[in-house]
Amino acid sequence: SSGINAEYGIDSIQQRLPHHAKVVRAMLNTAVQIRDGAICYSTGRNVVDSDQELVHRFFSSVGLTLEGEEKHLDAVVGLSGSAPAYFSLILEALRDAGVRQGLSRDVSTRHASQAMLGAAR
Repeated sequence: SSGINAEYGIDSIQQRLPHHAKVVRAMLNTAVQIRDGAICYSTGRNVVDSDQELVHRFFSSVGLTLEGEEKHLDAVVGLSGSAPAYFSLILEALRDAGVRQGLSRDVSTRHASQAMLGAAR
């Protein structure tokens, strides 16, 4: 289940599955497509340490992976789930400003992108 709909939390999912089912609820953002995403996950009552290690290793292959309390997943959706869209808008505004100052679109995009990457690190 995604972290978007609290109606389908871990407890709700586990009630619909066999009692021994192992449930992981995760939120990940679109940047996982380029293996630079942000993932937060919570585990159900039947998930043991070895399962959790597997889940962590799996999600870590596509980005920063943190385990968190399920009650925080909706906040993570609002923060890291929406952030790429906001950064895209900021990047577009910076690029356009560079173009208005006489830079080519390519040069302006590259400088604005690098500035954002540097600031993030």
